[in-house]
Amino acid sequence: MPLNGQSSFKAATKKPGARIGRERVENTLRISEEQYRVLFQINPQPMWVYDLETLQFLAVNDAAIEHHGYSREELLAMTIKDLRPPEEVPRLAEYLPRAGEGLNLWGEWRHRKKDGTEINVEITFHNITWLGRPSRLVLVKDITDHKRALKALEDAEQKFRSIFENAVVGMFQTTEEGRLLTANLALARIYGYESPGDLMRSVNNINKLYVDPPGRAEFLRRLSERGAAWGFEAQHYRKDGSVIWVLESARAVRDSTGKVLYFEGSVQSITDRKRAEETLRELSGRVLQLQDEERRHLARELHDSTAQDLSIMARNLRRLSESRSLDPGVDKILSETLEMAEKCTRGVRTLSYLLHPPLLDEVGLVCALGWYVRGFTQRSGIRVEVVTPTEYRRLPGELERTLFRIVQESLTNVHRHSGSRTASIELVLDTDRVKLEVRDEGRGIPCETLKKFHAGGVGLGVGVAGMRERVRQLGGRLDLESNGSGTVVRATLPLQGARA
Repeated sequence: MPLNGQSSFKAATKKPGARIGRERVENTLRISEEQYRVLFQINPQPMWVYDLETLQFLAVNDAAIEHHGYSREELLAMTIKDLRPPEEVPRLAEYLPRAGEGLNLWGEWRHRKKDGTEINVEITFHNITWLGRPSRLVLVKDITDHKRALKALEDAEQKFRSIFENAVVGMFQTTEEGRLLTANLALARIYGYESPGDLMRSVNNINKLYVDPPGRAEFLRRLSERGAAWGFEAQHYRKDGSVIWVLESARAVRDSTGKVLYFEGSVQSITDRKRAEETLRELSGRVLQLQDEERRHLARELHDSTAQDLSIMARNLRRLSESRSLDPGVDKILSETLEMAEKCTRGVRTLSYLLHPPLLDEVGLVCALGWYVRGFTQRSGIRVEVVTPTEYRRLPGELERTLFRIVQESLTNVHRHSGSRTASIELVLDTDRVKLEVRDEGRGIPCETLKKFHAGGVGLGVGVAGMRERVRQLGGRLDLESNGSGTVVRATLPLQGARA
């Protein structure tokens, strides 16, 4: 298969020894032609040679036969026009004369296989002389799958761009240092700007948006340690200087070596939610305050009125029972009624003390806890150990009432749910805060219920919810720890800010 007319090589010489030289050259040419032929046939990419005048195929390799679905005989009976869809033939006629010396890159074309399938190909060719005729050696690269992949990527990018630009939450990409790379319209509107461009021109570093700079440092620390930070709440400045609450989420995008390329994430304004939560806290605080006032009022009414009336009734019944003129049957009924009246008197007084123990106001938390624990042990049979500071100073009234209610609710839960026969109470007073811990050795709280509590949800009843709200109102923290060996209720409250 001579590619440049080497088979017509002729050398005329009459010198002695020229015959030997000619044979050596011809042998070299035969070897070279054989190598070219092998390279042509075994090339994994489709290749062919066609006549520049007739456009008929002169030679095709095995890859061309396999890829296009024609036999060798079929292809050699065709022209290069026959491989093109009809609409591309005029373009082919326009391009045929365009050929320079050496290698030519002809760009992207469409071919039609024998089964009618159209494929996208890139054409590379070199003009040669084939059997004495001007011809063209063509290399074909099928780029159909590559084109499909590019199209899929473009579609995905377009879809992402549409989601990014039309999202109702703010979306962004930033450098590690905080420079905005991209931002959507929702993000611009959150901060009071008209457009993403306006935002990016005005805010050269998002670190400046933070009201509390350490908050930004904490956000970056989470990103660095975990690769992502979700649901981070912070206060940011808007364009007009006003302050809003936002909920941030972001992740670090890295290259193959693990180097951070940029951060991407979202921002939601939660200012309205925060205002609603603040309003709810104020209402909850007011409800708890009214509840305490109502308890105090009921306790006073029960103690000063109902209990006194019952005491008078019991005294009168006792006088009647001392009369010697009563019928034996009436005397028995009178004795039973007297016993019930005295029992009711004790019950009403106990109830009034539980609603609001007078000792809490009169002598303080430590004495009130001692009184309450003694009565609790008598009623439940549960032994309770109490540890309090040796030198205890009175705390603000609201703080002492909250601590007392936590103990009261915790011991009630121990009695009703834990199955523990013992419990302990420890009160620790520091210079700036007070810590209370109530511990039992019962069956513990179910894991799912405990998860709901830690997530801020419901699941442990209104009593625990009330405890948490009381602590929150005073700027403190309520924690629960529980397993199969028992439960610990731990409250930590600041000493400043509570009302007397």
